[in-house]
Amino acid sequence: MTVTITYPRAGQIDPEYEKFVDTLPANSGDGGIAAGLIGSYVTGKVVVNPTTQGTKPFVGVVETKLTTDTLVRALKEGIFYGYCEGAVPVGSQLVGGTTTAGHMRARAAETFDKIIGPYQGHAGEGSGNSPITAGANGQIIKVYISQ
Repeated sequence: MTVTITYPRAGQIDPEYEKFVDTLPANSGDGGIAAGLIGSYVTGKVVVNPTTQGTKPFVGVVETKLTTDTLVRALKEGIFYGYCEGAVPVGSQLVGGTTTAGHMRARAAETFDKIIGPYQGHAGEGSGNSPITAGANGQIIKVYISQ
């Protein structure tokens, strides 16, 4: 028997959180938003979380938004697979990336309103005999987004 390992794609969510995915307003003409990026709000519309770091509430973009789209599908609460920036130790809180907009990195001294959520490891980690391991730059990692 051959075991097939599947890796999550950026923007994937755990199935039990599908009920927390909404279609939210976004600006047309401000560029697209790729699945797997973290979004924040500016004047009531979702944008890519900037490298200057937005504030709560955060969302995880689950379907790519094209430049001309005025809506975006995003997870408001639950386990989300997004991009890691830098090294993320186990037990970290995640905040927005400072190098790449929409990515996540380990919290340093950022205030509470900048926290996206707790680091949850990689796909398949944290259950059974698979402990959570540290995240590394460019990996797809899990975060629990909460409002």
